[in-house]
Amino acid sequence: MFLLASLQSPINIGMILRTAEVFGHGVTIYDPTNVMQGGNLDWVADFGCGSFGRRPPFVSPDLSTCLDRAQGRVITTAADGTATPLGAFVWQPDDCIVFGNEYDGILKQIETNADATVWVPVPKRYLPKPKSKSPIDPDRSDGVVNDGSTSLNVAATAAIIAHAIYASRTDLGS
Repeated sequence: MFLLASLQSPINIGMILRTAEVFGHGVTIYDPTNVMQGGNLDWVADFGCGSFGRRPPFVSPDLSTCLDRAQGRVITTAADGTATPLGAFVWQPDDCIVFGNEYDGILKQIETNADATVWVPVPKRYLPKPKSKSPIDPDRSDGVVNDGSTSLNVAATAAIIAHAIYASRTDLGS
């Protein structure tokens, strides 16, 4: 299962729903800011390419309810090299993979109780995020956590991890 924790971009959510459907992962969305309401659902549906209707996610504004849906280990993702590199991580069938907010990463209450953390290795570069013309959180006064550190878009990270799980369970040569 994928747990999307406080994601704010309906575009990212839609792309992750599409990836999850392709690779057979259920999706739970912790949505304390109501991203999954109103006109945002059009963006989610468009970028999900039909997955939103075929495999709707479970959505709740209650973190405990979302975490209770995890059947196995809770695995967080990290944007730095302090975690287990993706290629060395051993997946279990009931793992719940948590993807964090585009600005802040994983919520501390999830991070401190996680069973493991996995990292998608990327080249180290200084890549600061410029101010957005249309920010997903226009009222935000805080900067991006770890601004300038190399990190991938959350939807790209989800796709890479979904493929890694698939490859670990499948003979891709057949």
